[in-house]
Amino acid sequence: SIFGFGQYFHKPQSVPCLGTCRTVRLRESLLLGAMAAVGVLTGEAAWEAIRNAIAHHQSIPTFTCSNPADLHLALEAGQKMGRAICVRFDLDTVRFMAGGTLENEYGQASQLGAVVGAHLLKFLAPAYGVPVLCHTVSKRSTLGYLDGVLSVDQQTKEAAGSTLFTSHGIDLVGEPLEQIVGTCAEYLSKMTPLGLVLEARAPSAAEEPSLLARLYGPGNRIITRGSNFDVYGLSASERNIKVLVYSATSCDQRYLEEGNLAAGNKLKLSFTKDSLSLSSVPLAAGHFGVCIFYHDEADAEVLARLAQLGVRAVALRCPSAHNVDVAKAKELGISVACVPSLGPNACAEHAVALMTSLNRRLPQAFAKSKT
Repeated sequence: SIFGFGQYFHKPQSVPCLGTCRTVRLRESLLLGAMAAVGVLTGEAAWEAIRNAIAHHQSIPTFTCSNPADLHLALEAGQKMGRAICVRFDLDTVRFMAGGTLENEYGQASQLGAVVGAHLLKFLAPAYGVPVLCHTVSKRSTLGYLDGVLSVDQQTKEAAGSTLFTSHGIDLVGEPLEQIVGTCAEYLSKMTPLGLVLEARAPSAAEEPSLLARLYGPGNRIITRGSNFDVYGLSASERNIKVLVYSATSCDQRYLEEGNLAAGNKLKLSFTKDSLSLSSVPLAAGHFGVCIFYHDEADAEVLARLAQLGVRAVALRCPSAHNVDVAKAKELGISVACVPSLGPNACAEHAVALMTSLNRRLPQAFAKSKT
């Protein structure tokens, strides 16, 4: 997920050293704590932090906080670990950040609680020396609260040049995909100009490529929970890296699987007969890298969409990268690799074999044996 990699479900009584804190994943080593920037990250700095975590298969511990004491413990944990953290506010429970007695009939206490929590982080995180991603999650019933929070982001952006929050998630699981796409598109139009990240959730992992493809647009910063969590939730040593092989033939599949087995199954390979193009880009959702051939399209537009889906590597199973916009790939942080050269001995042997085949008229003999 956006920050769900190694998500922490915070319980105050269990945090002193985090040794007993209930977590989904704890073993990953996140290097974001070494970043120069501390405090609440927003805009380009936040997006770069998320991309960096994805590219290095690292996790961002996420603390769900509903009162100031939770915030203090989360920051103390980040300080002790030397890691960037994400603080998440659920807009249906964060009202307690502003106290438990305020009226919340129209979500006013929830909005105030989220804003109070974000302001606390803004002042406390630099003091603790911790980079923080400030995230909210809304359901259908609390989207009105999100509107209020976004208006605060707008005001803060105009006054101080940066938003109060890093990102906002919309959890509409259980609703039809069409309805989810419509709602997310509506909020993306509000969030993209502010540089905010949207965490969108599809009804199922299988529908996430379609969701991402339909929400893609210039400047949009979107992450999904299911596919990214599945791929990047564990470090490379704990889980195979997923790679999609485009334009795959039966021979490609056989030899790549044999090579992967010989190397210790370090990759989790998927295969498709489709060639890489704008129309087939959504197939790469949830994969760290793609493997392509000489006739696949990897121009600037295709690479931009691959980067939007979290793809960080393009490997060519041929000696030339003429069909890849290498400069654009470098700009997007996508690694490009290809076969360094064709073996001269193999080329010579193949040439001699073809010559022998022609001399002995083996194609004709083979055709006659079929009849």
